[in-house]
Amino acid sequence: MENMFLWSLILIFSVLSFNFNFTLSGVNRAFLGLFKAIPMNNVMAFESYGDRTIPYFDEASLEAASRAYVAESLSPYGVKADLSFKYRTIAPLKGSRHNYVSVTMKSDLGLYGEFTKSLHFSIEASGHE
Repeated sequence: MENMFLWSLILIFSVLSFNFNFTLSGVNRAFLGLFKAIPMNNVMAFESYGDRTIPYFDEASLEAASRAYVAESLSPYGVKADLSFKYRTIAPLKGSRHNYVSVTMKSDLGLYGEFTKSLHFSIEASGHE
């Protein structure tokens, strides 16, 4: 009887460990997937009338694309995440446009705690001007 109880505990622990690792790896994979192309696709280097400008992030488009990607990536795991964006302007850009963004993802994993990580993206001169 004691062996049956011990094996039951081991089985429960194994299932919970698998579930935790599965969920955590999925959330981390969704977070790291933000590196792929979303920030790069939301860099504006030309004005609407075609003239070149100092590159900057299109904030509305970046936020919408990032939120859509994370929501789609996390749907198989039954987890939701909140994204927060902090923008800054670093040299050589001046004015109200931003060439630096910090993206923080927070996700409540229930009994397992909270997942919180940040990514930082900046637009720098390429030297090919």
